[in-house]
Amino acid sequence: MWNHGPNMWESMLEEEIEFPELSVEEMSDLMTYLYFSSFIDPPGDPIRGGEHFTDKGCVGCHEPDLAKDLLGTRVGMNVSQMKLQSSSEVVAAMWNHASEMDEATRSSNIAWPQFRPGEMVDLVAFIQSRSEASTTP
Repeated sequence: MWNHGPNMWESMLEEEIEFPELSVEEMSDLMTYLYFSSFIDPPGDPIRGGEHFTDKGCVGCHEPDLAKDLLGTRVGMNVSQMKLQSSSEVVAAMWNHASEMDEATRSSNIAWPQFRPGEMVDLVAFIQSRSEASTTP
């Protein structure tokens, strides 16, 4: 879904289809379907996810010290402040913010990040681990 997002949104605009915002429950249902359609996927690795977070350029907009534009304002939300408990919440948040990200990447002439099989599950594990760490007293 993520890799095809920009093309999908363009087609949706052409067809005048409204961008669907998914609730956590809807994303959970979708993830459950995708999870079981490929039988059992191994859990994500948050360390590899952190590497993808850096390599794919996410860190440039979603880290506390780096997520600033030239005017000093935040570009993207700091993942450590998201307070997302489950992978469904992480994926729903990513999906629901993707149209804003598409606009920001296009206006900044930044390529849409592409993920190979297994990388997204690692990225989700990384974001979830950062979010969990921020909610731990």
